Amino acid sequence: YDSNCMKVTTHALAGLVAGIVFYSSPIPILLVVVGALFPDIDKVGSTISKRLPFGRSISTVVELSFTHRGFFHSLWIPALLFVTTHTTSYFPQPTSYPLLLGYCSHLVLDACTLSGIRPLYPFNMFHVKGNIKTGGWKENFFVVVLLAISLVIIVKKFFW
Repeated sequence: YDSNCMKVTTHALAGLVAGIVFYSSPIPILLVVVGALFPDIDKVGSTISKRLPFGRSISTVVELSFTHRGFFHSLWIPALLFVTTHTTSYFPQPTSYPLLLGYCSHLVLDACTLSGIRPLYPFNMFHVKGNIKTGGWKENFFVVVLLAISLVIIVKKFFW
């Protein structure tokens, strides 16, 4: 893995937790997880670029056009999705809201890493970063916490 990028497992689990907190059916939960992986489309070889149809092609174009943790790790993509959802019928709310939730969870997690994000890139280079080293004990501990939270929520929500 790239030491500047939070691991895919962490993003997927955070997306799963966000999904099961806000939704009960599997499709929106899956969309939250997909949304949580999507910002890394700006990196060829990312899980999302390997799994999406035409993902490698899309990722190649995006990586050539933008830097990793640049435009696709800013608030502009979620803002565009939100505006598009409310001004057109291109992205219906039942689809776009889970994707938006996942996308934002990815940005929040990456903002906690040493590399951080630039939320207003390219118009402002303001940098938000934390102290979590990718693959370090803090991220690994966070994964364990996310697993525990997801198990508790799943049991309480679906089996209690």
